[in-house]
Amino acid sequence: MTRKNIKLEISADLSDYMRQNIEKYWETEEKTTRYKNAIQWIVKRARFSDIDAFEKYIARHSFVIITDERMRCLNCDQQVTARTRKELDDAIAKGFNSELYCRDCTSILGFSSKLNCKKDTTSLIKKTAKPSSSKEKYIKDGNIPVNELAKSVINSIENIIQSKYFFLFINGELNLTYLEKIYLYLIALKCQVNEFGKLNKEIWQDMFITERADKNFLIKSLYRKKVIFNTKKCEDVIEILNKNNVLFVKKPHLIDLELKNKFQKYRYLFLEENTFLNFDLNYDSFNEMLEDLRNQFDSYELDYLDVKEIREFILEQKIIDAYQLISNIQKFRPIPIEKSIELDCVLVELVEKYNLLVVNSLLNFQADKVASSLYSLEHREHKDRDHYFVNKMFIARITSYLEYCKLNNKIPSHIRGIGPNWSYTSLEYFVSKSIINEGLSWTTFSGDELIHKWLNSEKVTIKPDL
Repeated sequence: MTRKNIKLEISADLSDYMRQNIEKYWETEEKTTRYKNAIQWIVKRARFSDIDAFEKYIARHSFVIITDERMRCLNCDQQVTARTRKELDDAIAKGFNSELYCRDCTSILGFSSKLNCKKDTTSLIKKTAKPSSSKEKYIKDGNIPVNELAKSVINSIENIIQSKYFFLFINGELNLTYLEKIYLYLIALKCQVNEFGKLNKEIWQDMFITERADKNFLIKSLYRKKVIFNTKKCEDVIEILNKNNVLFVKKPHLIDLELKNKFQKYRYLFLEENTFLNFDLNYDSFNEMLEDLRNQFDSYELDYLDVKEIREFILEQKIIDAYQLISNIQKFRPIPIEKSIELDCVLVELVEKYNLLVVNSLLNFQADKVASSLYSLEHREHKDRDHYFVNKMFIARITSYLEYCKLNNKIPSHIRGIGPNWSYTSLEYFVSKSIINEGLSWTTFSGDELIHKWLNSEKVTIKPDL
């Protein structure tokens, strides 16, 4: 039960489980004013990361109304609302001391917290006091109910954005592959996503680079499916937001919770350019999405397309690594290396069979040989340098060496470090630590070894028919 003379309001679109958590938050012991459940216990039960995040959720999806007639606002005589336990406790304490004002009057009268508690505010209250009546729920010009006006504001915004941002209004399954779910989980975990899905701009920009998002087909797919999306400032929406901000700030207790949340969300979306996760039509909260993704990793069964995607992704990342090694080589040895389909094919063969340290050693060794040959050509008495031959020299040497290894059953074993400044992706760390339980990166595994370890991990289940 909640406190006597307290009425609890909860958003209608929540799951039964989250409604129970909110009710437990406000529940008090019988015949006392003490809260029955420790907030730490409720936070853990609701699977939130900390108390602050949980109370923000509580404030977003519920509030209580003090129905005791002795505890109305001293200025407008309206009932007072509270969105957290602390707000409620403070309001009741002020009510007993005849110092209680609602949010609107506190804002209008310009009270600071200290001024609000002084006894000499009585004269100021009398000067600005207004009689209480049902008209408080209406806007003076036109006699329009406040909630209806708020609804028209939201409708005006949505009429502007629904064409370009249609996906914000579609409630359906995200329909993600296994790897896409992992990436969504890592982005959500790392980018300090707020309750409306906004990613921390600096962290996301850094992650965009380290995850090679411009070449990463998984992140491109999340954008294509509108799970991640970018917004741009919209002047028409900004004008509506600014014009009606006072309405939503001054009259929150007269406006439906869903409308208030939408107004706040659209402020985040369109006042400036940002990147967002589109999750709130599928989940009650950001933490619920994280928990659901985490649980899916344990129960997910990989099908043929998932296995194919894992292989393609690993080889793509390994080839990107190999080209980065070539780029590093060219910084110190200005030899011509032509990017081509032939070089792609050779690098695929290398990264499939050998780990990155062996690949780096092999590439550097052949680059030294090419540099030596070019030096000899450059210093001949009769320079007969064929540019086509020179551009193909590097790939020709690698191909020749691989053929030699095949014919003689030799396996390259020399390794060369890749340096302390080498960057690793979040997915590498996650897979290494949470799935294959070996190492901290993929550099010590060949592509084939990594695929084998991943698919044969105890953390992975493959459908029986594969």
